[in-house]
Amino acid sequence: MSSKIWLIILVLGVLGGAFVVSRTLKETGAVEGKGRTAAASTLEQSAIVDAPPADPNEGALSGAAALSAPVAQGEDRSADLSVVAAVAAPAVGEGRCALRGRVLDAGGEPIPGVVCRLGARRRWSKAKEAGAFDVFGPTRKEKWVGFEVITAEDGAFFIEAPIPTAKRAELFLDAGPFFSYATVGFGKGGSLEPPLTGGLRELADVTLSPAGAASGAVLADNGEPIAEARVFFAAVESDDRVHADTDEQGAFFFQHLPPGDWRMHASAKGLMDSITKELTISAGNEQKGLLLELSLAPVVRGRVVTGELEPVVGATVYAKPMGAPRTAKSTQARTDDEGQFELTLPTRLEFALTTQHPEYRPAAGAAPRVAGDQDGVTLTMKPLARVFVSAVDGETGEPLEAFGVLVVKDA
Repeated sequence: MSSKIWLIILVLGVLGGAFVVSRTLKETGAVEGKGRTAAASTLEQSAIVDAPPADPNEGALSGAAALSAPVAQGEDRSADLSVVAAVAAPAVGEGRCALRGRVLDAGGEPIPGVVCRLGARRRWSKAKEAGAFDVFGPTRKEKWVGFEVITAEDGAFFIEAPIPTAKRAELFLDAGPFFSYATVGFGKGGSLEPPLTGGLRELADVTLSPAGAASGAVLADNGEPIAEARVFFAAVESDDRVHADTDEQGAFFFQHLPPGDWRMHASAKGLMDSITKELTISAGNEQKGLLLELSLAPVVRGRVVTGELEPVVGATVYAKPMGAPRTAKSTQARTDDEGQFELTLPTRLEFALTTQHPEYRPAAGAAPRVAGDQDGVTLTMKPLARVFVSAVDGETGEPLEAFGVLVVKDA
């Protein structure tokens, strides 16, 4: 009996040990399996970062797309954005094109939030433009159709659109008033990038320089705002020139101005140009409260006639400033059916009046001079001499269709 008891105990002990060993092996295998899975995942992620994309239309996502990608549980969200952005980008669909690039400041740092507009005048393509909408063109007045994105924290952008049928497309990069702006043209021409075709186009990094802004208003001498006045800005030490029109409140705003000294003035129809003012633009700042005043312009009225006082119709009358710098404005007007004209002078400087007509020449004498408002000015012109010549063959008397005439002035 006792031997049977010992045999049962021995069998139970062996079975219990096998169960413990089996459970231990299973738990160990599960832990090692998890370790291998994590290692494999790490290798796969490294392969995505280090290996070149298999498809030429695939590559890194823009920062915005990278940040919107799903994040694995436990993954460190504070990872470098440049690494996160190394995830493969979606393939560009058939019949579509895409641009990818980065926008940096002068120090090489990324600029987030840059508005990237890819557009064309009036129409992007003949096909239905799903996702296209009106965007501002270079002058903010022309009608442009296109697509818009903004750069992510790493300065990257990815913009996709149907392949355009427009002859020319442009990419505008606008980081706000305190940076310069950039444009990239696509089309046929010496200064343009090749036309946009299917697939992904990688662009070189675009650097935007620091800039400043200026704002103010144009007023009449009675304090009323002047709408649609044109304001001109000219850099003192470079050839930079910009202009803008005032709104209904007479206000104007300039942005993207390179730092430095500038001159500004304004003009409007029927008013004299404002006095030129100087100002200094500094990077990252806006000159506010600038005021330009316009006064009623002097008007000169008169007639252009012949020596017999017959009206000269369609003559052009020019008013050129006397003793003024070359940059001073001239003005002109045409005579009506009665030979009358009306000139609005841009300033109260003295102006010399001259005339021009294809069938008349100015009468002898000095050009009349005017300053300020003046009525009853008479300008005289003389008809050009006309000689009608016909030539015939000396033998047959037949008219010649082509011949030359030598005219010699009689001494």
